Amino acid sequence: TAAIGLDKVSKFCLHFESLLNKAKVSKTSIKKANEFVNLIFESLNVLRSVVDRVKKGEIKDIDDDILQDLKDTLEDLDSEYDITFINPIPLEKVQSIIDDLQNIFYKIYVLIESTCKFKKVRLYFIFRALNKLGQICWSNPDPDILERGEFDLDFEIYLISQKKKEIITQTLEEILEIENKVINEMSPETFGDLIKNVSVKWQKEKVAADVQERKVEPKVEKKIPIKISSSTQIKNIPKIIFTNGIDGMKSNIITLPNNHFIKLINNEKVDVIFCCYKNSRRNSYFLYTIKEGFFLVTASEIFEPFEEYFEIQSRDFPNFSDFLEAIRYGIDNYKEFSSFKESEFYSPYIRSYEQYLKAKNR
Repeated sequence: TAAIGLDKVSKFCLHFESLLNKAKVSKTSIKKANEFVNLIFESLNVLRSVVDRVKKGEIKDIDDDILQDLKDTLEDLDSEYDITFINPIPLEKVQSIIDDLQNIFYKIYVLIESTCKFKKVRLYFIFRALNKLGQICWSNPDPDILERGEFDLDFEIYLISQKKKEIITQTLEEILEIENKVINEMSPETFGDLIKNVSVKWQKEKVAADVQERKVEPKVEKKIPIKISSSTQIKNIPKIIFTNGIDGMKSNIITLPNNHFIKLINNEKVDVIFCCYKNSRRNSYFLYTIKEGFFLVTASEIFEPFEEYFEIQSRDFPNFSDFLEAIRYGIDNYKEFSSFKESEFYSPYIRSYEQYLKAKNR
C-alpha cells in the first residue's frame, strides 16, 4: 500500500494487525471483548472502502483523523485497567474503623482536565496513589459508574487514611492532568453515617449481581430458550457446508460471540455458512464464515439462537448438534436421521448414508 502512495492505509493496517493479535491472545471481560469486536468491524469497513475505491481506479489515502482514531482507541483498550481500588467496608466493620482514633476521614473532590483523552487511565493512577496512603471506600458517582468511565470530568472519593492532609495533597499534585482538587476532613460520625448507608447499598447490589451472574451460567442458559429479536433475525437462511478443520488458519481466526455472528450474517446477507468439527472426537462443532480473508468463528456451543432460526423443532430435531450432523449427511428431518443412526450402516463417513439408502430401497 505504501508503494502506491497509501502511507496512512499502510499504518492503519499495522494498527489493525496489532488489534487482531490482541483480540486473539487477550483474556478479557465480555464488555472489553465486545469493544474489540466492534472495532474490528469498523476497521474492516474502512479497509473495504479503500479497496472499493481502488477497484474503481481511485487511489486515495484515508484521512488523518481515521488513522488517529484507531490508534487512540487501541491505546485506550491497552490501558483499560479494571478499577478495583474502591473497597466498600462491610457493615459489621464500619464501627471499629470509625472508633480507631488514628484514622482520618477525607472527602476528596477531583476535576480532570478537559483535554484528558483517557479518563479511566487517569483514574487508575489516582486510585492507586491514594490507596497507598489508605483505603478508598466509596465514590460519587458510584464505583461501577466510574469503572465504566461514564462520568464527565469530576468526581468525589471517600478515603480513610492515617496520613496528614498535606501528604495527600502532595501525592495528587504529582499526578498529571488534574485541573483542580479539594480535600476536606470529615468528622468520624458524618463519615460513619455515610459509609453505613453505602455499605448496605453495596451489599444489596452485590447480592443482586451474584444472582444475575448465576442466571447467565452456561448450564442455566442451556435450559432457557434464547429469543432472537426481529432486529437481528436472519431473513434468508444460509446453506450450511461442512469442511475440514481450520486449525492451520489460526493466525486468521477471529472468535465472535454468537449474537455478533448472527448480526454479521444478517447485515452482510450471507448465503453460505460453514461448519466443521472442533475436535477429533467429532462430537463438537462450530460455525464460521469467511470475510476479507478472516475466519469469523462462533465462540459458544450454546446454539439456541440458531435452533430457533433454523426452525429445527419443526423437523423434530431435539438439539442443534443432531441437526448439524444430519445436515452433514444431507438429511433434513429427525425421523430419517434417527433411523439411520440406529442402523448398522451408521458411521462418521458420508457415504455410509448412501449405503443405508441403497439397502433401504432394495
